[in-house]
Amino acid sequence: MYGSEVRALAAGTLIGGAYRVVRPVAEGGMGAIYEVEQIATGARRALKVMHGHFALDPAFRARFAREARVTASIPSDHVALVLDAGQDAATGALFIVMELLSGTTLSHELRRGGPFPWAAALTVLGQIAHALGAAHALGIVHRDLKPANVFLCRSRHASLPFTVKLLDFGIAKAVAGESEATAAVLGTPVWMAPEQTSLSEGIGPRADVWSFGLLAFLVLTGRHYFASGNAKAVATTTALREVVLEPLVPASTRARELGKSESLPPGFDAWFERCVNRDPSNRFADARVAFDALTPLLQAPAVRDDSLRWEAWRRDDSESSDALPRTEIETEPPSLPLPRPPLPPSPALSASPGGRASWSALTLATAGVLLVGLVAWKLPNWRAKKRVKKLQTQLPDALSHHPHRKTHLPPR
Repeated sequence: MYGSEVRALAAGTLIGGAYRVVRPVAEGGMGAIYEVEQIATGARRALKVMHGHFALDPAFRARFAREARVTASIPSDHVALVLDAGQDAATGALFIVMELLSGTTLSHELRRGGPFPWAAALTVLGQIAHALGAAHALGIVHRDLKPANVFLCRSRHASLPFTVKLLDFGIAKAVAGESEATAAVLGTPVWMAPEQTSLSEGIGPRADVWSFGLLAFLVLTGRHYFASGNAKAVATTTALREVVLEPLVPASTRARELGKSESLPPGFDAWFERCVNRDPSNRFADARVAFDALTPLLQAPAVRDDSLRWEAWRRDDSESSDALPRTEIETEPPSLPLPRPPLPPSPALSASPGGRASWSALTLATAGVLLVGLVAWKLPNWRAKKRVKKLQTQLPDALSHHPHRKTHLPPR
């Protein structure tokens, strides 16, 4: 039985009778990643292993198995390739074998080189949209699109400096195949669409469109649209308040506030509003439709020449401070849920400024910390005032049963 007794895998450990552990690469909240050698071919692969204490929970075991099936089913070269999956007989470890990637995450590249010029942004966003579009065509929603889950691989194509791979379909959802009543609230608060904060709200491809719009803003400006994304550390409640309650100002207004007014192309405000709209029915239908609408905006002459940046990025120069490691597989804290059973659905509280947003038990608990501030803020309509009154009656029970109300987002 796979349980908490399973420990870190030592170099030389044989997994699945076919893969020999070479070295650990990264560790996240749900599992660890190792570089392994495929014995039959000598090829290097990436091995993802689930932590033992998570494997004791049937829901997490099912989620891990679903990640392998979902990722392998998406017909796009811009999704990390799944090669094998199973359970090791000797250690009991649940594992997924994937292609070993060489390059860096989009979040790392943005910190290193700053925002992308329009032509490069078009290439990056186009490849992300291809992966999402292929998933959406199968009824699969990623639900955790963010720069840490976008990997820029050193390309094997002469005409491109990199190939984008979309990572971590661990919380992906098959629209018609998963019960909302049993699903947990999953995702990264600053990237989540408002409907993802509710167990009772239907989640479809338009949830990824919300994140895609935020990602485009980040790629073009080098800064997050939401202030909580730009902070080194921020309470989950602050991020959720921005996502669900606070007014959504035009993208150009926010860029100007951040000193990035020249980064966005003409017409971006209208496009961004179609992505980041609290009413899902007002968003683009899926990521491919959103990208098709963005393409003509970014085909104007580039703001700056970035050829030197990409030449440096191509080189594998270990003596340079700008050189990227030969293999950098997701090293940032992933957006994995805390080890707890799925929360039961709770009565929804409807209507928030800018669109409809239902509230779950998670939102009720986190909203507790905000209650006094919300009352002082004087929400602009009578429905909001009724919601505050209703929260006052429900809050004590929600707080007493929710152990994670002080959870903080990981630093950027």
